[in-house]
Amino acid sequence: MVACVCLLLVSQQLAAAQVAIVLSDDSAPYQEVYQVVRAYLDDSGHEINRVYAANLTVATLSEPRLVVAVGVRAAESLAAMPLRAPQLAVLVPRAWYLKAGRARLSDGGRRAASAIFLDQPFERQARLIRQAFPGVRRVGVLLGIEQSGLAGELDEAL
Repeated sequence: MVACVCLLLVSQQLAAAQVAIVLSDDSAPYQEVYQVVRAYLDDSGHEINRVYAANLTVATLSEPRLVVAVGVRAAESLAAMPLRAPQLAVLVPRAWYLKAGRARLSDGGRRAASAIFLDQPFERQARLIRQAFPGVRRVGVLLGIEQSGLAGELDEAL
């Protein structure tokens, strides 16, 4: 749904533009995102082109004005393409985007790139813990090496 809001803002600026939706695979979550975006854009005059990451080539994208990559595999495939169109990665983990995805998708700052993360915000997770276990005062969290920088955000949320 958040992707629709972002596309709403972008689509109002694009008059009858082509929007390419690159899906990581044919699984249900990716198909749901595609169906929602397509339903929203069907009446807008925009042309929607669905492509799977495994079949992605420059020719299959046909000069899009916006490319939406659904999932990490789609975003990685898209990053390898020599496109200049703005790119939006959805259903991707925050850690992936911050570590490698943003730099790869933006091609070192030569094209616009953004993301809508799959991760739930720490504040939302903390509220769920409080509701599920109102008497608990201590919570343990395992962080990997890549996530160790998130300890401060996690402390603040909890």
